Amino acid sequence: MLAGDGRELTCFTAVPRPGFSGASSNTHFDNEGPAAAEVAALYPNVRHVLVESSATSFLDVLDLNNNLYDHPCFGPSNEVWSNAIMARARENGITLLLNGNCGNSTLSYDGMQAFSTWFRSGHWGTLARVARQLTRAGNASARSIVRNAVWPSLPFWLRSMTDPHLRGFSLDYSILHPEIARRLDLERTAFHDMNRQSPDGRTMLQALLEYGDIADTSVAAQGGWQLDFRDPTYDREVVEFCLTAPLEEFLREGQQRSLARRAMVGRLPTNTLSRKQRGSQSADWYVSLEAVRGRMAAEVERLRRSPLASRLLDLDRMQRLIEEWPSSGFERLDVNRSHHIALTRGFSVGKFLMQYDPEYSGL
Repeated sequence: MLAGDGRELTCFTAVPRPGFSGASSNTHFDNEGPAAAEVAALYPNVRHVLVESSATSFLDVLDLNNNLYDHPCFGPSNEVWSNAIMARARENGITLLLNGNCGNSTLSYDGMQAFSTWFRSGHWGTLARVARQLTRAGNASARSIVRNAVWPSLPFWLRSMTDPHLRGFSLDYSILHPEIARRLDLERTAFHDMNRQSPDGRTMLQALLEYGDIADTSVAAQGGWQLDFRDPTYDREVVEFCLTAPLEEFLREGQQRSLARRAMVGRLPTNTLSRKQRGSQSADWYVSLEAVRGRMAAEVERLRRSPLASRLLDLDRMQRLIEEWPSSGFERLDVNRSHHIALTRGFSVGKFLMQYDPEYSGL
């Protein structure tokens, strides 16, 4: 890693505000700083920089980023720490940033969808052997294996009747005006689009690759910070290798993401290779949003002066979400979908629309 010619590699990790401690979870942890520091400590030429961005609100970055993307920001809270990292990189004279945005679609693909492939193709021996290895190692439950193997082959109507997540589906993650959603029958359309399951593990891998294409983000970084973004996990040779590797390689030795875990032995800390939890993006989102509730309320009133935004967005719901701010339960999925995803995306879309509304009455 550049050590031969004496060069240094600077690595950035976004972390929550000092003193933040969210609700504990078996699946996620809030602060990736310590785990990243363990990786950096393995390499003497790596300089590890923690980036904390609590002084900036998502409202502060929307106009800039919406213009850079030429479309509304998809994850406004994540734009805050992303912008902070890019700004810090430029301050350090860096012009090229590496990331691993597509890692879950290539090298660290978890492989669980392979069970549907083996189930449908009649490879019962492979299915049983890999399932036994995973369950004995405690890295997958029998229920999750059956779900991945059998569920995609069931008729959609049967899955929608028996899965509690599908039965409770709603558009609460969207702030679109309800009249438009009703007229276009968007709840039904979104329900089918978001809950379709590929019966083939290879097709699922290809779909993840298509979803992971973030060319617009790379262009935005060039325009806003004169930075080149490169993703080694999306390199053509890596992609082609992962698309042709036997699906069992992603689940070998009783491990999900086995290909990455085996490839990184000796290159990453043991704690990293054995970790089952994942880092949370913008873990302190609710603290950040609560700090700008007054600004959000004022911004809703600005949006009301835009006929275009008023027609397309449910501004009354946005106002209620701000006024009826919960005192706890921020780790719950429904609260995250309504007060985090829907609300912040509503502002992102609204501010974008105001730029193109000839009838907007201004400030």
